[in-house]
Amino acid sequence: MSTPAHVSRATAGAALPLAEATDPATCGHKAATLAELKAAGYPVPDGLVVPAGVACESKTLGGLLESLGSGPWAVRSSGVAEDLEDASFAGQYETILGVTTLDEVVAAAARVRASGSADHVAAYRSSHPVEANGAVAVLVQRLVEPAAAGIAFSSNPVTGDDEVVIEAVPGLGDGLASGDLDGDRWVDAGGEARAFSDTGAIDASVARRVADLARRVARSRGAPQDIEWAFAGGELFLLQARPITELPRRPEIEVPPGRWVKDTTHWSGPMTPVGASILLPVLESSIAQMLSEFGLPLERIRPRSFGGEVYMQEIEVGGKHNPGAPPPWWAGAIAFRVVPPLRRLAHKAAAALPKLEAYPRAWEEAWKGECARRIDEARATDLEALSDAELVEHLRRLVDRVLAPGVLVHFRLMLPDMVALHDLARCCEELLGWDTAQTLELLAGLSTTATEPAERMAEIAERVDEATLAGGLDAVLASPAGPMLREWLDHWGLRSIDCDPGSSTIAEREALVLALLRRPRAASDRTERARQEAVARARAALDGPDRARFDRALATAERIHPTREGNVLYTQSLPMGLVRRALLEVGRRLTAAGALPSPGDVVFLELEEIRPALGGTLRGEPAAARARRRRAERAWVRAHPGPAFHGPAPVPPPPVRGLPSALQRLLGALIWETALEETREVPASEDGALAGVGASGGRATGRVRVVRDEAELSRLQPGEVLVCPSTHSTWALVFSRAAALVTDHGGMLSHPAIVAREYGIPAVVGTGMATSSLVDGQVVCVDGSAGRVEVLGATAPGPAL
Repeated sequence: MSTPAHVSRATAGAALPLAEATDPATCGHKAATLAELKAAGYPVPDGLVVPAGVACESKTLGGLLESLGSGPWAVRSSGVAEDLEDASFAGQYETILGVTTLDEVVAAAARVRASGSADHVAAYRSSHPVEANGAVAVLVQRLVEPAAAGIAFSSNPVTGDDEVVIEAVPGLGDGLASGDLDGDRWVDAGGEARAFSDTGAIDASVARRVADLARRVARSRGAPQDIEWAFAGGELFLLQARPITELPRRPEIEVPPGRWVKDTTHWSGPMTPVGASILLPVLESSIAQMLSEFGLPLERIRPRSFGGEVYMQEIEVGGKHNPGAPPPWWAGAIAFRVVPPLRRLAHKAAAALPKLEAYPRAWEEAWKGECARRIDEARATDLEALSDAELVEHLRRLVDRVLAPGVLVHFRLMLPDMVALHDLARCCEELLGWDTAQTLELLAGLSTTATEPAERMAEIAERVDEATLAGGLDAVLASPAGPMLREWLDHWGLRSIDCDPGSSTIAEREALVLALLRRPRAASDRTERARQEAVARARAALDGPDRARFDRALATAERIHPTREGNVLYTQSLPMGLVRRALLEVGRRLTAAGALPSPGDVVFLELEEIRPALGGTLRGEPAAARARRRRAERAWVRAHPGPAFHGPAPVPPPPVRGLPSALQRLLGALIWETALEETREVPASEDGALAGVGASGGRATGRVRVVRDEAELSRLQPGEVLVCPSTHSTWALVFSRAAALVTDHGGMLSHPAIVAREYGIPAVVGTGMATSSLVDGQVVCVDGSAGRVEVLGATAPGPAL
């Protein structure tokens, strides 16, 4: 069998014409792909390739470069492990444009090859599932000097939708490809190109041609492609093509029978698979125990993850999971007096009323200390010293003996807070004619746990200058402020950022910690002054028995309500941070064994898969492939949220009128607060302003910063308006930087609303569409009293990308 000439030349140490550089093992995937596309008739500029292992010398390049004509030239990498389906290496290697002489080409080729040994390239290679082959071929092509250039994705890389997303800039596109420039954005769906951001770099006809090129390349390559293109002299050139890595993938979701209602108030996005497998069973058992302890007429609430989104199903006493419209109040009243199981519940509820006082007292006197002790004991464990089996057992103990008891305490404290708030709200409504927003002013600022971490961070920030911050977190830790920051990170930084044991902790987010150290907002006493003024107004309007009733209701709420946010640190955030820490140790071991590409990918396994993954006995799909698939599925769900409910439409809650008095008080408070936690439909504003629930009073004007998940929190700059789907308690840290808050989901008593009131910033929650209708940089006025967000400086929104 004869050897092809171009293989012989590569083996002999010679440069190859681009058309012959079809072997990715020696010429790299970028060059090999372009060679195949050029042979197939695509408009690829001509060039040559110096194979990996062949010296970049004049004698190697001279003759072939001269035969290709005069420059200028573009000199680029073509790594053997570059442009792979699982690792693009985009932007990792150096590119040099505009070289004109042979000596310049030789020098540029040497620089490009040397960039393959850079630290950031090694770090990228170690975190991706590729062979450790860092060999780099060099691609030299005739430089196209375009009127416009850019990139295009044959499928939307964020949503996975069948549409071509195009970005374009005037002139060379190297700044766009490296991420240094933002270009115009076009989307072509079905042959119709539409501009979302357009400064005139290209027009619709060029956008359609680019879209057609991207689709044809994808069909030729048999997979969605990310291409680089240039438009010069009326011609369109193809400069690069590579697979789109980790394209979102629609998961297969099976919804069990019955009514399932989405919980949009506690999660900013889809849960991680490991988080759902750990937390949701704990939630189900804890809620069921709380319902039983207070004699409430629900057997349990089932939380389930559908693609990471959490849906809830109510199970009535007796196991009915698809209740229709509630009976009239008189029928319920009769049933709780004559039906034995319901009559027993009524007696149980009456016997449980003392727990409304006993449970908050138990928190202060015993439960808080017990939670802290379990956390400290677990924190002291040396994870690296544990065997694999011991590590799995430690993880199990964290879930069963630290997280689960804490979550149960959290739910035991919820109903006392609900009843205290409901009693105060009824008192204020009946005696003063106040609405819920006015009533909640009486309690704002009492939860020091919500504001303390930001206040402690502000104290640290006063001791850190900008020069130290420029050196990164290690520089701050080495400075005189280091001991204070280390103590802060050990305590507050261990918290999980989202309500998900798989989500990162604050301490893991260096950019977030550094952002918190830069120009924190000065503390304000506005919230405390507003609370005192509200109390004074109420007392001035009352006297005699009415004043006494108000004082009793207020004193109870003042004592109990701070535990609502205060307990979360010990019952959820720190336990989930400890679980996260153990999971990352599992991930490090799986990565060292070659089972996962990076430690963080462990969150895409489920709890029951961790032991067999560590033992090498995981059946079916390998751990790395499983993690990649689930990551892609989670991205698809984030871009395509599921419906508000599956199955029959939700029905109104049952009326409490006529029920035994204890159930009226308990169930009435639960129904009242649930309605105020959840997103409710708000009438659209007639003047085009965004409408929602006014959750924290006041007005503020600022630039929009859209933060869709915890990974983006560090992007929030001081004085900006935080716009997000929802928030978890731990997000309170960034409230010290925000001028105002706007959310898609939540109501008057949701976490974001409560924490906004603690920080005294205006908040409009439950808009339903803030993150999809507002964009970064817009100037808006947030009116937290009226529930309005007015856009003062409009910017055209772009597509999801």
